[in-house]
Amino acid sequence: AAPLALRVELDDREDIIYCSLDDEAREIAGATFSGSWAVVRRQAGEVSWAWTHAGSVRDGETDLAAQDTVELPLVEVRRTGDGADANAFVVEGTLADAPLPGTWVRALLGDREVYGYELTAVREEDGRTVLEISGEPGFAVADGRWELLFNPFYEGEGPCRIGIAQSVFASR
Repeated sequence: AAPLALRVELDDREDIIYCSLDDEAREIAGATFSGSWAVVRRQAGEVSWAWTHAGSVRDGETDLAAQDTVELPLVEVRRTGDGADANAFVVEGTLADAPLPGTWVRALLGDREVYGYELTAVREEDGRTVLEISGEPGFAVADGRWELLFNPFYEGEGPCRIGIAQSVFASR
Protein backbone atom coordinates (compact mmCIF):
# COMPACT_ATOMS: atom_id res chain seq x y z
CA ALA A 1 0.00 0.00 0.00
CA ALA A 2 1.29 3.44 -0.91
CA PRO A 3 1.83 6.06 1.79
CA LEU A 4 -0.55 8.97 2.06
CA ALA A 5 0.49 12.59 2.57
CA LEU A 6 -1.66 15.68 2.77
CA ARG A 7 -0.32 19.22 2.59
CA VAL A 8 -2.62 22.00 3.82
CA GLU A 9 -1.80 25.70 3.43
CA LEU A 10 -3.69 28.42 5.33
CA ASP A 11 -2.33 31.99 5.27
CA ASP A 12 1.24 31.71 6.65
CA ARG A 13 0.69 28.19 8.07
CA GLU A 14 1.44 24.88 6.37
CA ASP A 15 0.63 21.43 7.77
CA ILE A 16 2.02 18.22 6.29
CA ILE A 17 0.24 15.07 7.49
CA TYR A 18 1.80 11.71 6.66
CA CYS A 19 0.81 8.06 7.16
CA SER A 20 2.29 4.82 5.88
CA LEU A 21 2.22 1.08 6.46
CA ASP A 22 6.00 0.68 6.11
CA ASP A 23 9.20 2.23 7.48
CA GLU A 24 10.66 3.52 4.20
CA ALA A 25 11.94 7.11 4.40
CA ARG A 26 10.24 9.52 2.00
CA GLU A 27 10.74 13.21 1.31
CA ILE A 28 7.58 15.27 1.05
CA ALA A 29 7.59 19.05 0.66
CA GLY A 30 11.12 19.28 2.06
CA ALA A 31 10.52 17.10 5.14
CA THR A 32 11.57 13.45 5.51
CA PHE A 33 9.04 11.03 7.01
CA SER A 34 9.12 7.34 7.89
CA GLY A 35 6.93 4.99 9.89
CA SER A 36 3.23 5.12 10.67
CA TRP A 37 2.12 8.70 11.37
CA ALA A 38 3.68 12.16 11.47
CA VAL A 39 2.66 15.80 11.24
CA VAL A 40 4.79 18.90 10.70
CA ARG A 41 3.46 22.43 11.12
CA ARG A 42 5.38 25.30 9.58
CA GLN A 43 4.57 28.94 10.30
CA ALA A 44 6.13 31.54 8.03
CA GLY A 45 8.32 28.75 6.60
CA GLU A 46 9.74 27.60 9.98
CA VAL A 47 8.76 24.44 11.87
CA SER A 48 6.59 25.46 14.84
CA TRP A 49 5.82 21.90 15.96
CA ALA A 50 6.09 18.29 14.87
CA TRP A 51 4.69 14.98 16.08
CA THR A 52 5.22 11.36 15.14
CA HIS A 53 3.71 8.07 16.27
CA ALA A 54 5.69 4.91 15.56
CA GLY A 55 7.92 6.73 13.11
CA SER A 56 10.21 9.67 12.49
CA VAL A 57 10.15 13.11 10.92
CA ARG A 58 13.03 15.40 9.95
CA ASP A 59 12.58 18.98 8.79
CA GLY A 60 15.42 21.48 9.09
CA GLU A 61 16.64 21.48 12.70
CA THR A 62 13.69 19.37 13.83
CA ASP A 63 14.57 15.68 14.09
CA LEU A 64 12.11 13.43 15.94
CA ALA A 65 12.07 9.65 16.24
CA ALA A 66 9.68 7.61 18.37
CA GLN A 67 10.94 4.58 20.23
CA ASP A 68 10.44 1.24 18.49
CA THR A 69 7.05 -0.42 18.83
CA VAL A 70 7.02 -3.13 21.51
CA GLU A 71 5.01 -6.31 20.89
CA LEU A 72 4.31 -8.67 23.78
CA PRO A 73 2.53 -12.04 23.71
CA LEU A 74 -1.09 -11.79 24.86
CA VAL A 75 -1.79 -14.56 27.38
CA GLU A 76 -5.17 -13.57 28.82
CA VAL A 77 -8.12 -11.27 28.11
CA ARG A 78 -10.14 -10.14 31.14
CA ARG A 79 -13.71 -8.90 30.68
CA THR A 80 -16.02 -7.26 33.22
CA GLY A 81 -18.81 -9.04 31.32
CA ASP A 82 -17.32 -12.31 32.60
CA GLY A 83 -16.93 -11.02 36.18
CA ALA A 84 -13.41 -9.52 36.06
CA ASP A 85 -12.69 -6.37 38.09
CA ALA A 86 -11.65 -4.54 34.91
CA ASN A 87 -11.41 -5.03 31.16
CA ALA A 88 -7.75 -5.84 30.62
CA PHE A 89 -5.08 -7.59 28.61
CA VAL A 90 -2.45 -9.66 30.39
CA VAL A 91 0.83 -9.87 28.48
CA GLU A 92 3.89 -12.02 29.03
CA GLY A 93 6.76 -10.17 30.68
CA THR A 94 7.18 -6.71 32.13
CA LEU A 95 7.77 -3.34 30.53
CA ALA A 96 10.83 -1.23 31.31
CA ASP A 97 9.01 1.95 30.22
CA ALA A 98 5.35 1.34 30.98
CA PRO A 99 2.98 3.23 28.70
CA LEU A 100 0.94 5.96 30.34
CA PRO A 101 -2.82 5.90 30.79
CA GLY A 102 -4.39 7.50 27.73
CA THR A 103 -1.94 5.70 25.41
CA TRP A 104 -3.52 3.50 22.77
CA VAL A 105 -2.40 -0.08 22.22
CA ARG A 106 -3.19 -2.50 19.40
CA ALA A 107 -4.38 -6.07 19.79
CA LEU A 108 -2.98 -8.16 16.93
CA LEU A 109 -4.94 -11.39 16.51
CA GLY A 110 -2.98 -13.92 14.51
CA ASP A 111 -2.04 -12.39 11.18
CA ARG A 112 -5.49 -10.92 10.42
CA GLU A 113 -7.33 -8.69 12.84
CA VAL A 114 -6.04 -5.55 14.56
CA TYR A 115 -8.01 -3.49 17.09
CA GLY A 116 -7.10 -0.38 19.11
CA TYR A 117 -7.76 0.20 22.82
CA GLU A 118 -7.14 3.07 25.25
CA LEU A 119 -5.14 2.24 28.38
CA THR A 120 -6.53 3.31 31.75
CA ALA A 121 -3.95 1.64 34.02
CA VAL A 122 -0.80 -0.49 33.86
CA ARG A 123 0.48 -2.78 36.62
CA GLU A 124 2.63 -5.84 37.14
CA GLU A 125 1.13 -9.04 38.45
CA ASP A 126 3.07 -12.29 38.98
CA GLY A 127 5.81 -11.44 36.44
CA ARG A 128 3.31 -10.33 33.80
CA THR A 129 1.92 -6.96 32.83
CA VAL A 130 -1.78 -6.13 33.15
CA LEU A 131 -2.99 -3.45 30.74
CA GLU A 132 -6.41 -2.19 31.81
CA ILE A 133 -8.45 -0.72 28.94
CA SER A 134 -11.35 1.73 28.76
CA GLY A 135 -13.86 -0.50 26.98
CA GLU A 136 -14.98 -4.02 26.19
CA PRO A 137 -12.19 -6.08 24.56
CA GLY A 138 -14.70 -7.85 22.31
CA PHE A 139 -12.65 -11.03 21.92
CA ALA A 140 -11.28 -14.01 23.83
CA VAL A 141 -8.05 -16.00 23.49
CA ALA A 142 -7.37 -19.60 24.49
CA ASP A 143 -5.05 -22.40 23.39
CA GLY A 144 -3.50 -20.52 20.44
CA ARG A 145 -6.90 -19.45 19.10
CA TRP A 146 -8.82 -16.17 19.17
CA GLU A 147 -12.52 -15.50 18.80
CA LEU A 148 -14.48 -12.28 18.27
CA LEU A 149 -17.38 -12.30 20.73
CA PHE A 150 -19.64 -9.96 18.78
CA ASN A 151 -20.69 -9.55 15.16
CA PRO A 152 -19.00 -10.54 12.80
CA PHE A 153 -17.97 -13.45 15.10
CA TYR A 154 -14.68 -14.29 13.34
CA GLU A 155 -12.25 -16.72 14.87
CA GLY A 156 -8.79 -17.83 13.97
CA GLU A 157 -5.46 -19.29 14.94
CA GLY A 158 -2.09 -17.79 15.51
CA PRO A 159 -0.18 -15.87 18.09
CA CYS A 160 -1.97 -12.93 19.68
CA ARG A 161 0.08 -9.90 20.66
CA ILE A 162 -0.32 -6.46 22.10
CA GLY A 163 1.57 -3.73 20.24
CA ILE A 164 2.58 -0.59 22.09
CA ALA A 165 3.84 2.26 19.92
CA GLN A 166 5.19 5.51 21.29
CA SER A 167 4.64 9.08 20.15
CA VAL A 168 6.98 12.05 20.40
CA PHE A 169 6.18 15.76 20.08
CA ALA A 170 8.35 18.86 19.86
CA SER A 171 7.54 22.55 19.53
CA ARG A 172 9.48 25.81 19.28
